[in-house]
Amino acid sequence: MFKKAMIMTICFLVMVSFVSQASALDWHTANQSTVGWTAVTKLASGTAIPEGSIVKYQTYLANAITDPDKTNPSDTGIVETNEKIYTLGTEGKFFVGVRTLRYVDNELVGQSLDVAWSDIADFCKGGITFGLQFYMIPANIDDMYPKY
Repeated sequence: MFKKAMIMTICFLVMVSFVSQASALDWHTANQSTVGWTAVTKLASGTAIPEGSIVKYQTYLANAITDPDKTNPSDTGIVETNEKIYTLGTEGKFFVGVRTLRYVDNELVGQSLDVAWSDIADFCKGGITFGLQFYMIPANIDDMYPKY
């Protein structure tokens, strides 16, 4: 009986540990952060992107507190490289989103089905989810004096 209880306790602790790790989010604190990703070289079907196509990336930020479902993200522009520098001027916590765009002859001809969000492990390197956060720093003290 003791053996069975011990095994069940160990299994429970392993499961709790796994769930905790899976739901942990790595918050990067800075007013400016660079986020990168692997360049897209294939179509959704798995075949190579045809010559003459240009791949660009639509980038987004979603407020993790007021918009955790990312239903109203901010469009932060289109980049042609596989990285984006995010400058946060508003305090808070944010998820990063990226959607792949395909252009032919300067015309948008297709986009990825999903926005890849930084809080979804399937889209993150090594499954490590993350977010960006920024908080303004307080002022320094002044008029310091000794107290007797």
